[in-house]
Amino acid sequence: MPQTFGMLLGKEIEKQLQSTGKKQIEVVKISLGINPESSESSLTDSQSQKVRNGTRRLSELKRGGIPNPTPSNYLPYCEVLGISSERLNKLRQQAVSPEEKLIGWPELKTTEVPIDLVVRDFRYTIKGFTALSEAERAYSRTSERIRIHPHGVGVYDPSVNAFLLRSGLSGCALPVKIDEKYLAYNVNNIDDCQLLSYVVSEKANKGAKLFNSRKIRLSSDIPSKGGGVVHLRETDYCSSLMTDQLAFQQIYIDDPKSPRILRDGLTEFMRDGRLIALDDADGMSNQLGASTIAFSRDGKLLHVEQTRQNAQSMGLLAPSGSGSLDWEDIFEGRVECASGRREDLLSIVSIGAARELVEECGLHVQHNKEDPYIGIDEVAKNYLKVFGFSRMLHRGGKPEFYCVSVLPFDQFDVERAILAKEEEPYTRRTRRSQAMRVDFAGSLNEVRHAILRVCEEFMGPFSVDMLRKNRELDFLSFPLSHAFELLVEAINGPCGNELVEFLKSASVRQPG
Repeated sequence: MPQTFGMLLGKEIEKQLQSTGKKQIEVVKISLGINPESSESSLTDSQSQKVRNGTRRLSELKRGGIPNPTPSNYLPYCEVLGISSERLNKLRQQAVSPEEKLIGWPELKTTEVPIDLVVRDFRYTIKGFTALSEAERAYSRTSERIRIHPHGVGVYDPSVNAFLLRSGLSGCALPVKIDEKYLAYNVNNIDDCQLLSYVVSEKANKGAKLFNSRKIRLSSDIPSKGGGVVHLRETDYCSSLMTDQLAFQQIYIDDPKSPRILRDGLTEFMRDGRLIALDDADGMSNQLGASTIAFSRDGKLLHVEQTRQNAQSMGLLAPSGSGSLDWEDIFEGRVECASGRREDLLSIVSIGAARELVEECGLHVQHNKEDPYIGIDEVAKNYLKVFGFSRMLHRGGKPEFYCVSVLPFDQFDVERAILAKEEEPYTRRTRRSQAMRVDFAGSLNEVRHAILRVCEEFMGPFSVDMLRKNRELDFLSFPLSHAFELLVEAINGPCGNELVEFLKSASVRQPG
């Protein structure tokens, strides 16, 4: 994996610390001309402050958290550790620039991450759990529901989901209005540039492969009855990195002369224990996503193994298709023009969900005539239905639609499908689940109960015996586990039989 100079320098510093046996504080004291054996009490206030700042700076350098550090920040420590200028030049030749870590990097005023940048992560702390507890109490007093999973938290309104399913089954349109473009950053604002450089470097350091593509922002709430208009705006992936992906994290500059918060990941999306309405959540990108549970036509549940390079759900089992919608999904043929723009929200979501599904299952390319292939438009029209909507609290209220599909291929066809090159970094493979098979040739009631049993195999509470029998339960991503939960509600709801009838029909419909 290509690495920035800061990452390579961090590994070199760590190696030299181990080989010399020096502690970080000793290296800092020597670089400042202070006796490394001196105690804290023997130092002046000025010396103590310099040692503290230097130790924090060296720790950040060792971690590789500064993608492009300036020489004045690392040369004093390199001299103490015996890292020569020749070695540093070699590291620079091996490195890539921070901009190369993200395809489509905006033209920023600076890409340097400040030394004094500090991150407070509240996700697994008392403060974070307190916020979740407040949310549980707040939503218990409303018609909305909150569901907590090992890898995330979902908030949804059952009446909205019932309306979406009813509209999709009956063909009713949900009109959309396109508003002006939304970006979470200003390319000329130094703080914005530094924050974006930091979040990209953090993702890249973990092995994620990033592409700053154009995305869709959902900027109004979904109505639970007809008559409303849903507002959409163009945004980009960088805006998501800087907002919803920093939920429950506070990032600030600890500069004595000019301390400031770059991002407060607790107050931007919640108020009084509840998510701020999409209409008012100006500080969040609210990038629209879709997740699909798919079955093969012979009734096997299909899911995807994500690679470590996937920015979300790293190494976990994900839905058959899952990801954010592209701005191009709004337009017929994915070609941007006013005359070909889709005017219905469910049509846009269905196309985006179908695209993710066929791409991640490898069904949109044919290397030979035996390979399974189906077009995105055909999947969206004949083989897929939207059945739910939820907001991911752990990602700042990011909106997500949930779909279910029966593909016109059997389980072995899908397993042998070959991924396109662009999907290989993110998806390891598509495989059939260990869960029981659904016989779509059965009666409506039999199929209904079979789908419910499949979903319930992956729903909590889990027992040790269940985990022993089905190791997949350890690795369920949040979108997959939440999708099962919402699908059960949909099938048990007033339009459940119609949804099952659609899936039965899809299982025997021939493509083309």
